[in-house]
Amino acid sequence: MINILKRKLESTINIIERNFKPQYLKDDKLHQFYCEQGYVVIKNCVPKDVIDYMLSVYDNVSKMNDFVLQNQFLNSGRIQSTQIRNAIVNEIKKTSNIVIDNIANVQNCEFNTGGSFQIKPASDKSMLNPHQDTPIIDEQQFYASYIWIPLTKMTKENGTLSVLPKSHLWGNHQRSLNVPWIFEEHTKLLWKYMQPIEVELGDVICFDSATIHASSANLSNKLRLAYTTTLLPKNFQLVHYFIDENTPLNKVEKYRIDEHFFTNYDIMKRPPKEYKDIVLEDMVYKNRINKSNLVSLIEGRNG
Repeated sequence: MINILKRKLESTINIIERNFKPQYLKDDKLHQFYCEQGYVVIKNCVPKDVIDYMLSVYDNVSKMNDFVLQNQFLNSGRIQSTQIRNAIVNEIKKTSNIVIDNIANVQNCEFNTGGSFQIKPASDKSMLNPHQDTPIIDEQQFYASYIWIPLTKMTKENGTLSVLPKSHLWGNHQRSLNVPWIFEEHTKLLWKYMQPIEVELGDVICFDSATIHASSANLSNKLRLAYTTTLLPKNFQLVHYFIDENTPLNKVEKYRIDEHFFTNYDIMKRPPKEYKDIVLEDMVYKNRINKSNLVSLIEGRNG
């Protein structure tokens, strides 16, 4: 009886069709690969002076009083100091157009949205487990692309970005640090299928906001540093998903927010009163994910 009940409470993954229009990337083949796989590598598109400038930005902010880097991975968007977070966002805005002009149809997307440093110290504790980032926009209607820009050469040794191809089609759009990640219990399984992407300085990795990604520990003797910016739909509306003990059962709260929410507020708490526009969505995955279904899906045995 217990096993029968357990099977009833397992969910299969919904493969969905996503809207990848209009086309953000200039190159048709790169765009097609991105749509199918959830990521793509673009070679030789970041000028050296941009790399040097962003290295100097990192050097400056890392010397600020409230900047703390220990032995674990750090996304600068999680730094407590709003002064540091805002400074980084503003500096990334200064150079984003140079990179984006080289790779994107700028008439089709918004890109002056800032970003964050992805900081991995030389430490065996700097691993970042498989996860999906917050969607930023409503992925049921639109798509958001992260542009991951190395500031050091990226190798398996120093913990380059790894991705799980096609995971952007799994329909799990209700994501944030406040919403339990439905694939969390399968972390060890996901690691088996993660694909590390080694890239040179000047290259970028463009990946969908729904793509599962990770990075192994930095086992070199130097800091591994990258920064990200985004491509968003024209006239985009930022969204944030939230759950706490006051959220109705099997529902997810969806808020309309602006960029100040990420830089000026504690994203682990319920959005402040100024963000009143709330929609209650039915939870996509109410129950645990079926492990055998997940394996079949990743290995392409289910069509």
